[in-house]
Amino acid sequence: MAGALIYLPLLTHLYLGTNSIGDAGATALAGGLPHLPLLEVLDLGNNSIGDVGATAVASALHHVPLLTWLGLDTNSIGDAGVTALSGALHHVPLLIRLALHNNSIGDAGVTALSGALPHVLLLEVLHLSSNSIGDAGVTAVAGALHHVPQLTHLWLFSNSIGDAGFTALSGALHHVPQLKQLYLDNNSIGDAAQGSVTSATGSATGTKTSPTSLSPANITELVECTACRSRPEAMKAYRAIRAAVPEGCSVSV
Repeated sequence: MAGALIYLPLLTHLYLGTNSIGDAGATALAGGLPHLPLLEVLDLGNNSIGDVGATAVASALHHVPLLTWLGLDTNSIGDAGVTALSGALHHVPLLIRLALHNNSIGDAGVTALSGALPHVLLLEVLHLSSNSIGDAGVTAVAGALHHVPQLTHLWLFSNSIGDAGFTALSGALHHVPQLKQLYLDNNSIGDAAQGSVTSATGSATGTKTSPTSLSPANITELVECTACRSRPEAMKAYRAIRAAVPEGCSVSV
């Protein structure tokens, strides 16, 4: 298939998700990207791609400078692969959506990615859920948010983020006033982080809350849910983080 790309110079969207191309297929595909100078969307999600394949794709990004959407979610990409990818993001300054959820990315990888965010100033969607990101990684993300003021979706659920990471993130949310979705559930957020959000936003609940995990839900669903009303600790945690994000943002904590 990669060999056929030479005959498709006007191709703008390439969806290859949910196949089994693996590192070999991703490497072969990367070799064909020089023939797709107009490519805007590249979806390689759920393909058993590891660091080798991700590195190959990264090395070819300079051939697709118009890319706005890169999907590499649900693969086996680790720190090495995402670090290589981060080093190539300056070649795709128009990137709007970057999907890296359901991989094996840790603090080192997401720190490298955060360092590359100044090159993608138009980024709106950043999906990093279901990885192995801890406090150091999310602190790096928080420190780079001022470079992506157009961000509307930030998914960090199902990682290993604790109080320190949550505190750092809470203090940086004012840099992303367009944020519409912030998903942080299924982490390890506790009392200390709750207090930091309360302090940072100038609000006060007067009580501490225990760690809570809520499934992704929009604000209306959460506020009107009878089950949530019966869990005051969940509602308090929600209201605290809600105070730190822009109005209209859907939050899951």
